[in-house]
Amino acid sequence: MGAFVVRSLRRTKHSRCMRLLICRSTSCIRRGGGIQVQPTPRILLAAQRRALEEHFDGIRNADSESVHDARVASRKIRELLPLCLDQPDERYEEVRRLGRRLGQVRDCDVEIDLLDEFEERVPQAGGLLALRRQSVVRARENWLRQVIKKLPDDSTQFVPVFPLPAAHAIQDRMWTAPWRERLRSRVNKRRELAVEALRYATGVYFPNRLHRARIAVKKLRYAAEVARATGLFADANGALRPIRRAQDLLGDIHDRELLRGFLTTRADSRTDGEGVSMLMPCVDYEIAWRHRRFLSRRNDLLDACAAVRLDRPQFGRIAASAASVGVASALLAISHGRR
Repeated sequence: MGAFVVRSLRRTKHSRCMRLLICRSTSCIRRGGGIQVQPTPRILLAAQRRALEEHFDGIRNADSESVHDARVASRKIRELLPLCLDQPDERYEEVRRLGRRLGQVRDCDVEIDLLDEFEERVPQAGGLLALRRQSVVRARENWLRQVIKKLPDDSTQFVPVFPLPAAHAIQDRMWTAPWRERLRSRVNKRRELAVEALRYATGVYFPNRLHRARIAVKKLRYAAEVARATGLFADANGALRPIRRAQDLLGDIHDRELLRGFLTTRADSRTDGEGVSMLMPCVDYEIAWRHRRFLSRRNDLLDACAAVRLDRPQFGRIAASAASVGVASALLAISHGRR
């Protein structure tokens, strides 16, 4: 998202004091007459909300790229909302339901592309693949109808913007802000779960174990990306890159495993048996090849997950931040009282 520049404070005696306190109690850098700081979860949430709104028209027009980008934005909103709320409310559930419906549409798009790819490689099985494609297209339309029906006519009704009063904006940037500990705890917990899931995925191919590892890696990635955007995680060694590649690789395996499941159900069919016998070796080979690639990268992936660690700040910085919150809030109240 880039850094957010605080320029809203007037150049008064009190505002200069507040700016100095912010710099001393947060990770700020003076640049160009302003205060260069990392964005808070509320600012990231507002940006993802705008990104989601931009794709509403594309979703209504059944654009696959808009569906994908909206799904990613909804997933990031779900990641950010708990950092801004003391407890989940109807907004979280609303975004969660929308994200799941968009996920169903996206899964259909991925399967259609996969069917097209195999049809080019094994044209003799075109009839079987066309039958499956027809079923997936119908499912996609049904899921997309559900998504469009739930889209609000007025985008402001969806995920309301969180107010950002000046005092609250300052507190969000302090080292004692509650969202920091929530995010720190979430990242560390997900790191442990991801490492455990990757170790549980043994050298022998178990599709369910790999699927659980993919989900654990994906959750760690989203939490770590928020930590990096807010400045809690520097990612100096580029740990997120192999995590992202592994998520894509495991996703490819899962997509082909779903296709394999469909072929298994048609193996005894008199009309489709020949097509299944031609396709199944190709699908099995691609799964096995990608599984070998995953195994060759698993140790590096474990190291990358272990590197995503967020330690608590030093006690001295916390104490200075706590004192600065009270002083900055008092100066802000005085400044507003004199206007």
